[in-house]
Amino acid sequence: MIGSEIPALIPVTYILFAILIPVVGLWKRELTWQLSLLGTGIATFLSAWGFWHLIQTGETIRYFFGGWAPPIGIEFVYDGLAAFIVLVINAIAFLVLIHSKEISKVEFPGKKMAYYTVSMLLMLGFNGMVLTGDLFNLYVFLEISSLSSYALIAIGEKRAPYSAFRYLIIGTVGGSLYLLGVGFLYTVTGTLNIIDMHAMLPQVIGHSSVIAALVLMVVGVGVKAALFPLHGWLPDSYTFASSTSSALIAPIGTKVAAYILLRVVLFLFGVELVDDQLPLTTILGAFAGIGILYGSIMAIAQSELKKMLAYSSVSQIGYIIMGISLANPFGFIGAVLHILNHALMKALLFLVSGSMRLKEGHSLITKFDNSYRKKYPWTMAAFTTAA
Repeated sequence: MIGSEIPALIPVTYILFAILIPVVGLWKRELTWQLSLLGTGIATFLSAWGFWHLIQTGETIRYFFGGWAPPIGIEFVYDGLAAFIVLVINAIAFLVLIHSKEISKVEFPGKKMAYYTVSMLLMLGFNGMVLTGDLFNLYVFLEISSLSSYALIAIGEKRAPYSAFRYLIIGTVGGSLYLLGVGFLYTVTGTLNIIDMHAMLPQVIGHSSVIAALVLMVVGVGVKAALFPLHGWLPDSYTFASSTSSALIAPIGTKVAAYILLRVVLFLFGVELVDDQLPLTTILGAFAGIGILYGSIMAIAQSELKKMLAYSSVSQIGYIIMGISLANPFGFIGAVLHILNHALMKALLFLVSGSMRLKEGHSLITKFDNSYRKKYPWTMAAFTTAA
């Protein structure tokens, strides 16, 4: 039954189109946009189908690649939370790429084939991070998405390469900390499968290697989520990237990292076990609260719309982490719903910023006036709705 193959079909779709776009693009470059739209469209359809299938059956799908069960084989886990996040990821990407056709001609002429190819790899990484049931493969997909993000940011404005390089350095540190934490866990449990490890951790939770792993993984994922004070890479990266790159990365990237924090760190270790060893939820809540205030104040102080949206993202990720730090079902539900809310809002706002740059040559808030409401009614309506 095809419903049980959904966890594998979604990433495979992106792999195929990441290969197909440059091959076809060498022959007919103008088809790259259509192919990227087709790829994300298929992935979105599969995500919606899988989500509906899960609602109907209520069964979690555990897909073993090659028929090899863990811990030997690679496992993808497709439950209600993963299905919801995957649907959000792919739907946002599909909508952003629809909008990218015209603005890409202005923002990165001559680089469209590279942009759409890397976009497929980015979505492969994001989907793989959500679906994988293996901690090491999560790191592999994390690096795929990170490298793709660096490349997409680098093709932006004049300062974009510097911002991308800064993000690369900080992101590499974050990824390395996460991987080091995974290594500590493997030495204690002997497995990388999340479900198997969850069953073993209660017997070894007091081990110093496990506590060190918990701290390293939280900090590493916190860097990727841009949790205050680990957010230093985010403002310039989102500001100087092209609008379509920002609209693709900003609504999804940090939210997937927040999902990892929710799924892997809290669900893997368990809230009770975590708080018995460290006041982790209290620490996360404190940093989230400071991040909300800091991001909001910095956003208000900006005159450029993209920079304002970048700092706003710092505050919004604070709200998501705050929900996770409550460590109860209501907090988790609130965090997941805000992932959806912020993904839609931030994608639309970055696209509005790109449209204003395309039409007016700038996106300075100080130059927005009532004439824009008459000149660009639909753009301003979208701006008002999202804001």
